[in-house]
Amino acid sequence: MPRKPKKTLTPAQPLLLKRIKFLLNAWELVKLAFPDDLNGCYLNKRLVRRTAQDYLNDHEAYKNRWRIKDASKIKLHKIAGLMTAPICKNKPVQCSDDTCKSDIGNERLAIWYGLAVCGEKYQPRQGEIYKSITGCQEFRDWEKEAIRFLKRKPDSAEAMIMIFHTFCLHYMPTVIELPSKNGVVSKPKGYIEH
Repeated sequence: MPRKPKKTLTPAQPLLLKRIKFLLNAWELVKLAFPDDLNGCYLNKRLVRRTAQDYLNDHEAYKNRWRIKDASKIKLHKIAGLMTAPICKNKPVQCSDDTCKSDIGNERLAIWYGLAVCGEKYQPRQGEIYKSITGCQEFRDWEKEAIRFLKRKPDSAEAMIMIFHTFCLHYMPTVIELPSKNGVVSKPKGYIEH
């Protein structure tokens, strides 16, 4: 009996699968953080795949625009910002019934997706860092403003890149590599140890 040929992945498929996995994990984070707000909501798998595919298209365009040959050179805050537009455009968070109260589920998912990507370098302390960041009023104010911004400008990936960059400088400075004189990465002013 002839064997079935192994499925080979195209160069973009591992990145597509990684973004889908991150999106599913971010959804779990959002559901844990806001169980009452997302009661009656679910993540549409078809729209998740479309969102990840749109991200890949934007990712490729970004690489071409900035002449980036090695995709691993793209900083985490830029990945976070590039993914917000496809999430807000495709709206993978759907309401299953009339009990769904959230009209900001997709924007919140986009923000928490960005947090998950920005905190990727902090494994395995990621959960501990999220708790310390998300527990403060300053973060809740920031999140509220970011949601308001995404409601008005859902396709603003470039602006979200800068928003996540600023967020990382404040909360996760080791994600941002700062230039230095002696080859040692310096900590930014106002560095907060988490």
